[in-house]
Amino acid sequence: AELELADRIIVASQFAKRTLGEYGIAPDNIAVTPYGAPAPLVCRETAVPPGARLKVMFVGALTQQKGISYFFEALNLAASSIALDVTVIGGDYTNGRNQALNTELKKYRWLSSASHDQVIRHLMEADVLVLPSLAEAFGLVVGEALSTGTAVIVSQNCGAADLIVDGFNGYVVPIRSAEAIATRLVELADDKEKLNALKHNAVLSAGGVTWDSYAGEVLDAILCQP
Repeated sequence: AELELADRIIVASQFAKRTLGEYGIAPDNIAVTPYGAPAPLVCRETAVPPGARLKVMFVGALTQQKGISYFFEALNLAASSIALDVTVIGGDYTNGRNQALNTELKKYRWLSSASHDQVIRHLMEADVLVLPSLAEAFGLVVGEALSTGTAVIVSQNCGAADLIVDGFNGYVVPIRSAEAIATRLVELADDKEKLNALKHNAVLSAGGVTWDSYAGEVLDAILCQP
């Protein structure tokens, strides 16, 4: 009801705008202003050497909304042909009651919580961040990953997919497709030149939207109503 009464609705992504449109909200009343991202945080680039394990990260709540089962399924598919080094950062809201989740977490490095600085340090060591969300308005960690020179694989329903140019700084894959994620992981593990290009381009694309520019766009959206 409040959405219907609003003169202006500000969202962070095209996915959020499409979702509201599906519920009858007029597109002209919706302004898209992506959240800010850090400026590049890496001082120099380090090429991934041939033969190195692919370092993969997941950051977020360990829930199905975040696509966690598809992340683990993709790892299992990819692990049959490539070597992986996996770090998972996120809280288990089942408090250990989900046996399938417990089984998968035991295979990898898992931090149930981490400070922002710790997350950034782990991203700096990673090659690829995977975020296969089923529905997410944005996903701030995507901008942070780009700023650390980490390539990103996101689902089309992750709002921060707006930051990804497919094949340039990462990949956008269909939702619920572990196969698509696994294919990209295997491709990057086998083609270090491609991986290094994505990581280089991630740094180049970082900081395109700052928090200052976000504030300005929000004000413009409020003041310049259609």
